[in-house]
Amino acid sequence: MKMAFNRDPEAAARHASIPLRRVMVLNPNTDPQVTALLRRAARASAPPGCRTFTRSVSSGPTALRDAADLVIAERQVLSLVRAGCAPDGLVIAAFGDPGLEAAQAVAAFPVAGLGASGLAAAAAHGRFAILTLGPGMDAPLRARIARLGLADGLAGLRYLDADIPDVARNPDRFLPAIEAEARHAADAGARALLLGGAPFAGLGQRARAPIPVIDGLKAAIDAVLAR
Repeated sequence: MKMAFNRDPEAAARHASIPLRRVMVLNPNTDPQVTALLRRAARASAPPGCRTFTRSVSSGPTALRDAADLVIAERQVLSLVRAGCAPDGLVIAAFGDPGLEAAQAVAAFPVAGLGASGLAAAAAHGRFAILTLGPGMDAPLRARIARLGLADGLAGLRYLDADIPDVARNPDRFLPAIEAEARHAADAGARALLLGGAPFAGLGQRARAPIPVIDGLKAAIDAVLAR
């Protein structure tokens, strides 16, 4: 059965009557392919009453592969927020959510992270599994899941055998692997599969899977609009 989460009529009804809100989707790396992918996926995910626009940080790594990359990205995210950007909401579009808590503390608008929002959306289904990129992030990711109190609900954490730019360049090529991981997750008792990372944006609703495949970008946009 094909999962289609982006065109939820109930979500559309909830947002149809609110004033137009402008949500910035910020790519914390400097890869233009990731930024372009996020732009397309955000526009497809935005409900009525929301207009998205996308930008990337001005400098830093082209992909966030380890904890050191997250530190660099966090500085760039906070620099942009402190420079006075004034959207109605901000989505930090990386699974590691660089600068999320600090940005939430200083911004005059709601800020959500692709990672935290996706984890919350997946956990709402019960036991969940994660498919992500970059095994160099394993330790900080598991630590974060524990800090959020979600470790007991984690049914599995697996890494796609691909590099971040490869997925961003041709995401549909990886749909069969994602669908296979969703079946594996369901067999392991998961009630949902979270796709962890910006290059996966938009793929969740195109995956044919026995369980919901959660798109962290859509979850983050919904989280911003709910505040």
